[in-house]
Amino acid sequence: MSCKTLNIADLIVDENYRGHGVGKVLMEHLKKYAKENDYGALEALTPRMTTEKAKERMAFYEKHGFFQVGPGIICDLEPLNND
Repeated sequence: MSCKTLNIADLIVDENYRGHGVGKVLMEHLKKYAKENDYGALEALTPRMTTEKAKERMAFYEKHGFFQVGPGIICDLEPLNND
């Protein structure tokens, strides 16, 4: 993937607010900001999948369109047209 990429180092919602859509709203705003500023993808830095919290974090990102690429995960904001 060769495009301008916005990197996410930490996107953490306080445990007291999880499960209330806060992370979803944050992710929607990140995607909107990225598109408005000509980014073609979001990239999240993720820890190794050795803890339950790391697995939960990965599941959150996958739910929002990210997929594994090497040691990181990517969300392509302009999916390829497969016509």
